[in-house]
Amino acid sequence: MPRFTLAVSAFSPLQPDSLICHSRFSQAINLQNTRGELLTLHRYGQGISPMGWLLRTADFDQLHQQLKVGDLFTMRQQGLYTSDNLLISPQRSMALHLPILSSSVYSALSTLLLNTSHPTGLSGHLGQAISTASPLIFHFHQQLTNWFAGQQPQWQSIIGLGPGLTPSGDDMLVGAMAILHSIPTLRARLQQAPLINSSVKALCLLTTEVSACYLHHATLGHYSSSLTHLLHCLARSSPMTQLAVDRVLQHGHTSGADTLLGMHVALCWLKLNLQKDLPYARSGNTTNVY
Repeated sequence: MPRFTLAVSAFSPLQPDSLICHSRFSQAINLQNTRGELLTLHRYGQGISPMGWLLRTADFDQLHQQLKVGDLFTMRQQGLYTSDNLLISPQRSMALHLPILSSSVYSALSTLLLNTSHPTGLSGHLGQAISTASPLIFHFHQQLTNWFAGQQPQWQSIIGLGPGLTPSGDDMLVGAMAILHSIPTLRARLQQAPLINSSVKALCLLTTEVSACYLHHATLGHYSSSLTHLLHCLARSSPMTQLAVDRVLQHGHTSGADTLLGMHVALCWLKLNLQKDLPYARSGNTTNVY
């Protein structure tokens, strides 16, 4: 019986290919194609990743029950096939665009995070992590400075660091790159000189395959719906910003908190080093496109 997906990320791999069920979780099923790229099937209510397809709850639960790791899929023009299932992708895909951030974002996000007791993977609870000068954050700042100066940043001690399917250091990098991609001049610089090596195969030597795909998409400016929504809320000083932060915190056990920590670290680095030199937009000039 064919099942229609609710949404498809424009950045998910859609070329005809063979895929294998890589891993199964309560809210997501990861499929991997012959190029090592992941396509993630998401349960409705959990947002969508840059390589994701969003399924109705009943369809996801039934597929999750039937599938096992190693099962094969075929991607064709109409959708994804298995021997028993057909997932038909919608005619229109969604591209999640980033806003232009204003200079008020640093204090706004810091205020929201200071009282957050959600645990990070490496630095205690989030409120403590953003108010403590740790060697990890110092190293992060130094690598951002090296990158901005045209030097090759050294992320080998960060990528793959920490617990989880997406280790803490990786989540911090995703959060930091989301901030940098929301600053027009830095977005252009990132296109010319990526913050990290964007090759999935190269990243897989340092971290998990799932995390390598998230990092790869982040280097291209592609982020999840919940993270993109938070950036838009921050850009507009929206009263929904706290709810958007809470939504990000729901990612994994510590992934959301680590992503928010990475956002804070990047904003702190901008405030300390570059704020006077960057053409921030006014909050009222942003456009709601998520």
